[in-house]
Formats: sequence, C-alpha cells, structure tokens
Amino acid sequence: MLPLALPLLVPLAVLFIPFTDLVLAVVRRTRKGQSPFSPDKMHLHHRLLSIGHSHRRAVLIMYFWAALLSFGAIALSISGGTVEVLVVIGALLVVGVVVVLSPRARRAERTAASVAASETRVARAGRRWGRRPARSGQVGAVPSRAGTPTRAPDPTGAPR
Repeated sequence: MLPLALPLLVPLAVLFIPFTDLVLAVVRRTRKGQSPFSPDKMHLHHRLLSIGHSHRRAVLIMYFWAALLSFGAIALSISGGTVEVLVVIGALLVVGVVVVLSPRARRAERTAASVAASETRVARAGRRWGRRPARSGQVGAVPSRAGTPTRAPDPTGAPR
C-alpha cells in the first residue's frame, strides 16, 4: 500500500512548509481580529530576513527544509524506518537548526568587534592629543563621540 501512496507523499512533503506558513498566517491574523488577507511581516522568509539571513540564504534555507522533509519521507518509506536513516535525518535536522540560528551568533560577534574597534579609535585619538582617554566613572570624565578625543574640563573654567 505504501508504494501506491508514495507519489502523493512527495508533493505533500514538498509543499508542507508553504502550507504551514499559510495556515499560520491565517490563524495569526484572525486571532488579532484582522482580515486573513491583510499583509504582515511574520512569514517564514520575513523572519529569516529579520534574524540576519540574506534573501538568497533565506530561500535556500526554505528549500533545504522542504528537501529534508520530502527526501526524509521517501527514505523512511523505502527503508522502513531503519536506525541509519533516522540518524542521518536527525543529523540533517541539527545542521538545519544551526544554519538557521547562525546569523544571531555572527551578529553578536560583529557587535562585540565593533564595540572593541570604537574603543580602540577613542584611545588612539586620545593618545594623538597627548592625553589619556577618560574612563567611565573617572572624576572629570566627559562622554565623547567615537573617534573624537576625550578631554576633561578645566577645573578653573579657563578656555584652552
């Protein structure tokens, strides 16, 4: 009976991701009291773009998940659910989750690197003026913009 159902199983497995996105959009909008046809930025591709994927990578990720579902369904139906097939599908699931969540890790690294670079620029600018950059909490510390030297105000109020 399973070989007869396999030609129907493959298209359903390929279309599972878009149908799920459609159903979730309709449910989400009707729960908010909106029309199911009103636009929003909560589709799967919009969510992938918002966490940092490029347009091309978001499309490739959705293709990956559709391919994993369809080939996984075929492999399970042909092999009868052997342990080796389940291990391969499980490993691919883990790879897929890591790829989907990778921009968040890269964004955190980029943020830390940009903060360190701006602190380095401020310190270099302070050395150019022959002064130490003011540290936060230091008496007379004046907050400054990145890239401009930090100067403590003269306690007498005289201009420099």
